[in-house]
Parts: sequence; C-alpha cells; structure tokens
Amino acid sequence: IEEGFRVEKDTILAVIEDTEYRAQHNRAAATLELQKQKLLELERGYRAEEIEQSKAELGEAQETLTELERDYQRIKGLREKNASSEQALTQAESAFLAQQQRVARLSYALELMHEGPRVERIDAARAEVQQAEADYTRAKWQLDNCTIRAPVSGTILKKNAEEGNIVNPIAFNGSFSLCELADLSDLEV
Repeated sequence: IEEGFRVEKDTILAVIEDTEYRAQHNRAAATLELQKQKLLELERGYRAEEIEQSKAELGEAQETLTELERDYQRIKGLREKNASSEQALTQAESAFLAQQQRVARLSYALELMHEGPRVERIDAARAEVQQAEADYTRAKWQLDNCTIRAPVSGTILKKNAEEGNIVNPIAFNGSFSLCELADLSDLEV
C-alpha cells in the first residue's frame, strides 16, 4: 500500500511473518486429530479380533493349569510315598498356584474387554478433544491475524510501516496502526 491509494473493504494491507503462528496452528490441528482418534478408539471399544485373541490366551492358560494341577497331584502322591523330594513338590505347587493366578488375571481382563472402557476415561477423552479444539481455535485466530485487511473501503492517508520493518506497538509512539485509512467519499465540513 502507498499513501493516497484507494482500497476496498477486506483488501490485504499487510502480511505479518507467520512462520511461528503457522507452526502452532499445524501443531494444534495435529493434536486435535490425535485426541479425536483416541476418543473414537475408546467409544468403539475392543475389536472382535482382540477379544478372540484374549479368549484364546485364556484357553491356553486354562489348559496349562490343568496340566500343572495333574503334575502337582502326581508329585504330591509320590511325596507321600517318599518317592519325590520336598523341593519337587514345592516347585510343582508354586507353578500350579502361579498358573491359577494367571488364569484369574486373564479371566478378569476378558471380562473388562467385554465391558469396554470406563465411562470416566471416555469423558476425559471428550474433555481432551474440547481442550484441543480450543487450542486449535486460538492458533487459527492468531494465524489469521497475521493478514491485516482493510476494515472499510477508503483511501490510505498515512503509512506507518514499510515492508520488512519489525512491527512493534511501542515503536509507533502510541499509534498502534500500520496505516491510517479514511472514507473520503463521505466528508463533513
């Protein structure tokens, strides 16, 4: 723009360096998408294949438990006849009890998969999406403010900055504008 130029409303008067604001905007957009995908994953719950995998793992653990119980009972019987060591009995009992706990843990995990994620986790994910939306809105607003447009149609009366200047409100001595613009078609005397 130059002094004396006529501009229409919304004409671009200046563009402020936007590298930092564009990066913040892109980061906010990516964070928003990430939070939306996390929420979607929670709302959809577990896939059928994941549940089947958990069932298979539980079945395998139950079979191993049955085998360990047979070994424990066999060694226990041998120990009663003094045909086995105390150490072998202790090891068999320990393995059997540990496998019982593993089966219980896998059963609870399968139950939780059927129930799906906790309502509180879904609500927290929704709140994180809202927070990311707010951050995105702020970042977009800051980026959009890097393009200065004419608020009305009119004539440039005074230009306060040149291309390449560092714009600082303090440097304008109290005037916080890049230029002065007036509609000269509506004059009063």
